[in-house]
Amino acid sequence: VDSASATPAQLGMLGAAQAYRALAYLDIAQLYEFLPNEVTSSINAAGNDVMNLTVPIVREGMSEEDARNNPRATREEMAAFIIGDLDKAENNIKTLEISSKTIPHLDAVYGLKARYYMWLGDYENAKKYARLSIDNNTGHVMSQDECLNTVTGFNTATPWMWASTTQKEDAVVKTGILNWASWMSPEAQYGYNAAGATSMIDAAMYARISDSDFRKLMYKAPAGHALEAKVPYIDAEFAEGLPEYAAIKFRPNEANTQEYSVGSSTSYPIMRVEEMYFIEAEAAEHLVPGEGLALLTEFMVNNRDKNYIVNPGVDAIDEIVFQKRVELWGEGQSFYDYKRLNMSVTRGYEGSNVDAARQFNTNGRPAWMNYCIVLTEKNNNSALIGWENPDPTDKYTPWTAE
Repeated sequence: VDSASATPAQLGMLGAAQAYRALAYLDIAQLYEFLPNEVTSSINAAGNDVMNLTVPIVREGMSEEDARNNPRATREEMAAFIIGDLDKAENNIKTLEISSKTIPHLDAVYGLKARYYMWLGDYENAKKYARLSIDNNTGHVMSQDECLNTVTGFNTATPWMWASTTQKEDAVVKTGILNWASWMSPEAQYGYNAAGATSMIDAAMYARISDSDFRKLMYKAPAGHALEAKVPYIDAEFAEGLPEYAAIKFRPNEANTQEYSVGSSTSYPIMRVEEMYFIEAEAAEHLVPGEGLALLTEFMVNNRDKNYIVNPGVDAIDEIVFQKRVELWGEGQSFYDYKRLNMSVTRGYEGSNVDAARQFNTNGRPAWMNYCIVLTEKNNNSALIGWENPDPTDKYTPWTAE
């Protein structure tokens, strides 16, 4: 699109495209950026320092020759590229004429800016754009009934700001297995979940959620738990065979657990306005201690748990990030929070439901959060050879009970 001669409708679509590209680069930049950790050095096997290197940037008009010799961008270079797209998207997307939730709108652009500034630790701007996203949002905070609905729970885009939606004609649906419901809906009696790859919440995380928080009802309670009989299932008899802690948050479309062409024709969230409340709260807490906890408490009491209180002496940032993790379970945001905040991961403990071979505990961010560039990419881009993130394989030993 030539922005100088484009119609308003074309400019709107250009803005949507710029937002989509910013989303993609913001995700992969955070995945691949090397950040310090306890078990690997930023000096790799080739002797090169990869600290804060992200991924190559593919720009419009780039020749194949340049693309095949395209080095990893620094954090600063990537940040400038992403904000360039977001600033343009903010301006162009105002003339977008499409209302579909599969297309980003101004609220999503503000939301991306909020995520972007959290990545960079610019909390003033993160707070600002989170509030702009809230004030302009095209969705709404999901109610308890919406969240726990066995037919439309987390499979319809109506309440969200931005979503991905699949139809029965789509190739991913036709496979029967390579789709969202197959992976994320344990009640679906087909696909990977049915084969035993059940998506589950961490047992310790589940235990930390208050029983008065309705979000806890999105998971199968352990036998004898006070909530065991209160969890709403599509098919209670089938659910008896699900493992404890199975995550029933994402329902098959139309509650159809048998026909993958129907059950997998579903939506999943890219961005919900709820995330913005937690970004605003965390950013506020970094700026003014106590302000973020007040915002968190207001959101929780009004929307998730009327009995919610913050216990004295609690780590404020940890509590905000935890409640965000509960809210966005399975939606792909906690990874970035743990990585940017240098938070430890604890998977090995008495009663853990993580596979024994993968019960790794870390001191600070895990080395595995610095994604490694795959061989195929290096085969096609010579500038990446010698600039790989160190391989974290075998750097951690699974936890064992003493």
